[in-house]
Amino acid sequence: MSQTTPDIGQALVQAITNAITALANIIGGVASAISQYANTIGTIIVVGGVAYLAWRYMDRIVPFIRGLFGRIF
Repeated sequence: MSQTTPDIGQALVQAITNAITALANIIGGVASAISQYANTIGTIIVVGGVAYLAWRYMDRIVPFIRGLFGRIF
């Protein structure tokens, strides 16, 4: 029994199918990891946002307090 060699069209279809399958597996793995750690990711984003806002407000408040104490002392 002789094995037939696939033509270029079949080889191309198989290569594209394999590439799409690999990409789907990667996307599935990323989605699974995100869903598994969604609570932690959300907490980090919220804490980071609050810390950024606090830093920005401190940037505005500190010169006012420094100027206020400069006038008193």
